[in-house]
Amino acid sequence: MNPDAARGRVALRIDVDFPVGLLRAVPFFLDRLRAAGMKATFFVVAGSNDPRSSWRRMVRPQYARRLWRLGPRRIVRGLGLRALTSDAGFLGSEQAMRTVKRLLAEGHELAVHGFDHAWWAANVWSADARSIEAQIDRAYDLFEPIVGHRNLAWGSPNWRSGPVVLRRLQRIGVRYFSECWGRSPFLTVLDGDQVLRIPHLPITLPSLESLVLDGGLSPQRAVQRALAGRSPMGVDVVCFHDYFEGLMMPELLEEFLEQALRDGITTTTLDDAATAVGQSAATLDLCRLQRGRLPEFDGEVSWQGQAVALPASTVAGVSA
Repeated sequence: MNPDAARGRVALRIDVDFPVGLLRAVPFFLDRLRAAGMKATFFVVAGSNDPRSSWRRMVRPQYARRLWRLGPRRIVRGLGLRALTSDAGFLGSEQAMRTVKRLLAEGHELAVHGFDHAWWAANVWSADARSIEAQIDRAYDLFEPIVGHRNLAWGSPNWRSGPVVLRRLQRIGVRYFSECWGRSPFLTVLDGDQVLRIPHLPITLPSLESLVLDGGLSPQRAVQRALAGRSPMGVDVVCFHDYFEGLMMPELLEEFLEQALRDGITTTTLDDAATAVGQSAATLDLCRLQRGRLPEFDGEVSWQGQAVALPASTVAGVSA
């Protein structure tokens, strides 16, 4: 990929975790992106949260600390308390369907962010393969009638993934993975040194939520810090959330888009980024998924491990 072109593009990922986010935050994102001439990928949770999973998460000390960090007033003003434990389905209303159809009509990418977000966060690293695959299949069962196919991209809730998830997504036929935080696009190495040919696009730029709430930066300084972290080569991915940049601090999105326009930066979908990365897939690093912590979030997440060297014969036999 041309380095100058890479410097002028950032893949924008927007995770939609709450029903209220689909109904209120996504239209806000769409309005601002249309005005700026920008595109994004919206990772939308497909189904409902099991209230039992939500309440169990609420009483965990680390999650409770995160809620306190976000600020009770900000939560109530942006989300409302019921949104944290709602069992309402995401795609079950006419308003939700109108939003999804508008998203697609305006050229954005629709992707899947799991079925039950709370279940996934709590169980994906301990559940058996059948339970994990059932969560994935239930999500795609809801999206397939909307778009007419099952090979939408997938981004695991809470950025928690593993070999079972990746193999299932490979069978579904996704064009890229976006399952972790990291440095740059790579090819994923599984157990037994199996290499998946599907490009992996990690989140590479800092979280605005963390820069504001933990770093104490103003929206302007947070955006400047995030954009300053862009790589001179490859593809950068930034992740926003419905609840934060969409509802609690919408000024962050506006500041981000204004700064991007001033700097000559265009936001794009992850699907477009994957197309660009795919042209040079043979040169990508080979990396395993590891686990690590983001101080501002609840528990461990998946991380891009260090590049590994494998025999040429192994790499030549990568899995499509």
